[in-house]
Amino acid sequence: MAKQALTTVNKGGRPYKWTSAPELEKRINEYFDDCDNHIEVVENLLYDEQLEEYQKAMVEWEDDGIAGIIYTNRRDWMAKKPVPPKKFTKEQKRKEYTISGLALWLNCDIETIKEYSKKDKFSVPIKRAYLRVQQ
Repeated sequence: MAKQALTTVNKGGRPYKWTSAPELEKRINEYFDDCDNHIEVVENLLYDEQLEEYQKAMVEWEDDGIAGIIYTNRRDWMAKKPVPPKKFTKEQKRKEYTISGLALWLNCDIETIKEYSKKDKFSVPIKRAYLRVQQ
């Protein structure tokens, strides 16, 4: 009975955070996909100046229409209508890949990633991640 109890005892050390290399690779790819699909809201710092220019252009455009400037058709006049400036825009920007960002995504630290890269089981996905970050 005592021998049987000894064989089920933990060998020591912390259990693996990921059980398999494909599971780790899936999480790594999720990080890179998140970086690629990052959408950032950007404030237009020149909005006030652009708004003044737009308002002046609108007055001129309306005056042209009221003054009876002859256009061959209404479409030509409408094509000259000024476009209002945007205060905020959404831009799809790729977030820069970093090892520290990957560590945050994986909920571990950089040292853990380095240690896992030394293990045969996990070395390939981590080395691929390092290469992708260095691109």
